[in-house]
Amino acid sequence: YGMTEKPIEELVLLARSWAQAPELKVTSGNIENIGYDLSQRAYILECRQVDEPSQLECKLMASTESPVVNVCLYIKGWGDWYAAVVMEGETLTRGRDYRLGHVHTLEGSDLVVWINRKYMQPVEISLVSDSPLSQKQLLEQ
Repeated sequence: YGMTEKPIEELVLLARSWAQAPELKVTSGNIENIGYDLSQRAYILECRQVDEPSQLECKLMASTESPVVNVCLYIKGWGDWYAAVVMEGETLTRGRDYRLGHVHTLEGSDLVVWINRKYMQPVEISLVSDSPLSQKQLLEQ
């Protein structure tokens, strides 16, 4: 159902999550935080070693003024690997709790992670590289 059918409070929260995106702090992993890109509504991160299986641990400093609503992480150079996602110690279910996609560039493959969650307090997120894409999946993308 469309955005205009949602309650005004939910729309205000969503708009605030974009306009006043909470700070993201990388706490572990060989990944650099490039910053929040409002035009993509995503946090841009970059692997220091391109196309190697990676892991990322970060903390989003969410609050009522800077909430997290359906966070999107765009990780440059992640490679052709899936990722398992854990938030606040809970292993999320792909398809229901989060979605993954790959963007293939001349430099390598980037990972896009969209997480279907809302938080109004600091939240920890962990990503661990999972199985690689198969040759068939690479051709289908």
